[in-house]
Amino acid sequence: MKSELPKVLHSLWNKPLIHHVLEKAYLAGLRDFVVVIGYKKELVEDSVANWQSHYPDVEIQFAVQEEQKGTGHAVQCAMPYVAENSDILVLLGDVPNLDPEEIQDFTYLCKQQNSSGVMSMILDNPYGYGRIVRSDNGENFARCIREEKDATEEERNIQEVNTGIFYFLSSHLHEHLQKLNANNAQGEYYLTDMVELLHRNQEPVIVYTAKDPNRFAGINSREDLKQMEEGIHYA
Repeated sequence: MKSELPKVLHSLWNKPLIHHVLEKAYLAGLRDFVVVIGYKKELVEDSVANWQSHYPDVEIQFAVQEEQKGTGHAVQCAMPYVAENSDILVLLGDVPNLDPEEIQDFTYLCKQQNSSGVMSMILDNPYGYGRIVRSDNGENFARCIREEKDATEEERNIQEVNTGIFYFLSSHLHEHLQKLNANNAQGEYYLTDMVELLHRNQEPVIVYTAKDPNRFAGINSREDLKQMEEGIHYA
């Protein structure tokens, strides 16, 4: 963002990005949150606390990620603050335009199937995104998610990609989250690797394909912010 301000505090439609994410989650029915913070964490914590002051039925805890070691590491940092036997919905602080009804549909499907899950989307140009590799023995389930830099040529031709939104059963996280490793091109702990870990243990991960990819546009630059402000479509 070329700014000293944490990305999630940049303003979109007169609100910080993180406020949009929290509000969409709230409208989807969530009330208990763990917010993972790092860079200039006090600023983020103050902003989130200000949002929370308008929602007395919400409980928010903060987990500090001192080093940026990837999405899997972020969830590892959050786990001590998660109530025992609680399933987890993972959202991204820089994806502000989610559809609360679709988040509800996704979580309902996972609960109904008693399965962890990933939200996917179809892109004409999937470059840069983790590809959803479907299971051979069930088209509604994922075998793995292959990141761009680690994907084969065949996998890069897949147009179904990861949105970054996950639902994990509590038992799945407690059993497998610590098994993640950083043996990849980025040297990070990918949360996406949980899908392959679960598949190998014959624990299915259901795929929910989102209707509108524009809802999952991430904010990674001032240009992204400007385009979303102006309503320019993403895919």
